[in-house]
Amino acid sequence: MITDTASIKKRLNQHRRRALDCEALRTELEFARDKYGSVKAMTYDTVPGGKGSVGESSTERQVYRVLELEEKVAKSEKACEQDWAEIEPILEGLKPTELLIIRLRYYYAAEWSDICRQVYGRKKDFETELDSYQNKTFKMHGRALLNLAERYRPE
Repeated sequence: MITDTASIKKRLNQHRRRALDCEALRTELEFARDKYGSVKAMTYDTVPGGKGSVGESSTERQVYRVLELEEKVAKSEKACEQDWAEIEPILEGLKPTELLIIRLRYYYAAEWSDICRQVYGRKKDFETELDSYQNKTFKMHGRALLNLAERYRPE
């Protein structure tokens, strides 16, 4: 019997995209903090002009942008964690290395080269046998998907 892995791959890739989106927001927030400084470090040494509008000065706009990004990151991280909590029970029973590969690829949204290095990078012949280790990584990922597909029942 051939097990179809399409639905579990789709579900895992949905989470991976969510994780990548969250990482992009974190990167943007880090950039904004570097560019504008931390909101906590900003000083307010002048009294507002009393016009009642928000974000008229450049400093106000910068503060609001950083605050907005911080809120987006917090919401994104919470949604990402909740999403992974739905996936986590399905992963029970995977072999440790299979579980590691699935988590690195989908929870952390790691690239294949980084996953391979994390799993096999300590091997003495890693650099010379890189192609072989990459193939092992892909095969182990495939076996993990087959195991998950047997248990995954989308709603």
